[in-house]
Amino acid sequence: MVYGPFYATACRVLETRKVLFRDGELSYDYLVLATGAETTHFGHDQWRAWAATLKTIEDGVEMRRRIHFAFEQAEREPAQEERKSLLTFVIGGGGSTSVELASALADLSGQVMRKDFRSIRLRDAQNPAC
Repeated sequence: MVYGPFYATACRVLETRKVLFRDGELSYDYLVLATGAETTHFGHDQWRAWAATLKTIEDGVEMRRRIHFAFEQAEREPAQEERKSLLTFVIGGGGSTSVELASALADLSGQVMRKDFRSIRLRDAQNPAC
């Protein structure tokens, strides 16, 4: 039988193929421990106020809200330079999540948003990865 993914904090892993938790234990045949990672701002803690993370479903919903809001603001913005600024998205990091986000943002900008926003041109949306 396969369990997983199983999100919990393990207290101890025993040689008898058991993982101990505060509220019980889990036996296993094969154990994969994914320790996760902490979000880094590359030594720029001031970015925390502006940068969105993508670690939870709630983070993903917030990211989508911010992107949609930027498109909505740009749709109503008459000044071309300001519209271009609103449609500039910076993705920090070079891991798989950043690459996947850049791809999803390009698809969203080119396919989905084009149908919903009449005054935005695809070339106005920028995605400079860093």
